[in-house]
Amino acid sequence: MPKIRGIKPDYWTDEDIVDLSIPARLLFIGLWSYACDNGHLQDKPKQIKMRVLPGDDVNAAELLRELEAGGRIHRADGWITVPNFTKHQRPDKRYFQTCDKAGCTRSSNDSQPETRGGHIESTPGAHGGPVVVSQGPHVDGDGDSEGDSEGDGEKTRELALHEAPRADVIRICEHLATRIEGNGAKRPSVGKAWQDAARLMLDRDGREEHEIHAAIDWCQDDEFWRSNVLSMPKLREQYDRLRMQAQRKAGTGRRNDIDWDAALARADARSAQQGEIA
Repeated sequence: MPKIRGIKPDYWTDEDIVDLSIPARLLFIGLWSYACDNGHLQDKPKQIKMRVLPGDDVNAAELLRELEAGGRIHRADGWITVPNFTKHQRPDKRYFQTCDKAGCTRSSNDSQPETRGGHIESTPGAHGGPVVVSQGPHVDGDGDSEGDSEGDGEKTRELALHEAPRADVIRICEHLATRIEGNGAKRPSVGKAWQDAARLMLDRDGREEHEIHAAIDWCQDDEFWRSNVLSMPKLREQYDRLRMQAQRKAGTGRRNDIDWDAALARADARSAQQGEIA
């Protein structure tokens, strides 16, 4: 199946690229999406034309010959190979795809997936298509920021960073899981969605770690909220409602060691800054 790929900024000024015609440059980029992570795809000009430039009056066979003459691709035995594919892409080892081309295998150095979630599962390719060797959100590590299972645009931009698990994120997630378990529920699994939500609360919403810990304690001590906040994404979603209720109950002797106003002000400032950048 095709994969979403990224384009490095220096592609447009690469001396080997600027000598190509504009349609050939675009077709070359399109080949990446249909190539496996070793840079192989079937040499079928008509099929490539319909996949990459379906509405353009161009001859894909001629463009492929142009790319071949320029050394951008190799063609042999019914297959196209993009030499030095990793010069243009950085495939994620978790979702590495091979294809049916003879000799197309994972490198021995990539035999183990990166420990960032997902599990290994092999699925045979069809009609020369890639073989998916990892099951999980389709984030391929090419800088495209895709693979967000919840469709949250801001989260997909954060995922593009492909950060390793952070200690503060893990501490927050484990604290909520422990409190949920302490209230008599089954201990939840701390997975990717939890870590994403915790990271966004810290990095995008402007929350402090100690405030999030305190918010967790507050909601898990509350008879109503303990049954409604059973995951980190739900905590992030309901954080402002928790803040308002905590402020209303602040005079009743309930535990409330969060400076909710300061936290909200930081979040508003962060949102304004993001708006200026956009």
